[in-house]
Amino acid sequence: MCTVSYIPTSVGFILTSTRDEVVYREATPPAFYQVGTNNLIFPKDQKSNGTWICSDGGTLSVCLLNGAWTNHQKQQNYKMSRGLIPLEVFEYADFKSFAENFDFSLIEPFTLIGVQESYAETQLLELRWNGSSSSLRELNSTIPHLWSSVTLYPPSVQEKRNALFEEFQLEDDFVSQKRIQQFHLQKNFQDAENSFLLDSATGPKSISLTQLVRVRSSMTVHYLDLLTNAKTYIAKEIKTCHPKLELQSL
Repeated sequence: MCTVSYIPTSVGFILTSTRDEVVYREATPPAFYQVGTNNLIFPKDQKSNGTWICSDGGTLSVCLLNGAWTNHQKQQNYKMSRGLIPLEVFEYADFKSFAENFDFSLIEPFTLIGVQESYAETQLLELRWNGSSSSLRELNSTIPHLWSSVTLYPPSVQEKRNALFEEFQLEDDFVSQKRIQQFHLQKNFQDAENSFLLDSATGPKSISLTQLVRVRSSMTVHYLDLLTNAKTYIAKEIKTCHPKLELQSL
């Protein structure tokens, strides 16, 4: 739940999340789950039965990071796990409706990224809850974006990461799913505590990588367990929300 990138492509987008967590917090690879009336794809956190990244495979994909704008003091009790937030979004008409109507009180601060697709456009939305107020803004969905969890990475480290992300985009005109994986999994041995691939001896480590790849009329999910090197792949054919993508797929 700690490093997230969004890369738009000519036929969709790639949303990638590296989960930095304590190694004993177990999770199962992505699978299809019926949640209410929604058939969703997500890896499941075994402690909360929630997730950090989720998609309905066609109109909405969401990804969660811990913390809002700055690191916060953890309270003793919260009414629900943040890991349930990505699932709650799908109970509403769309991402904006969720952001405007859900009661976030007594929930630990978080940042939630939403990729909302429709026939007219793709919207990239960012919701931040700091424990007392929420902020929703729409970002430019035609350019790449990077987020790092404020609970692990201070502003100075985030600036370094953003600069490396800018350099990464300049390396090649075509940014592939594999190259994005390599970017997320790079390790700085001189600064291991603040590397993209976190490998702390005593605290959280990068334990998995999940990618949602939207290409024309399909959604694929790539999952890599970084502790065992086990890989999971799921593909779902969908009716595309974009007429221009329908034309390109003919």
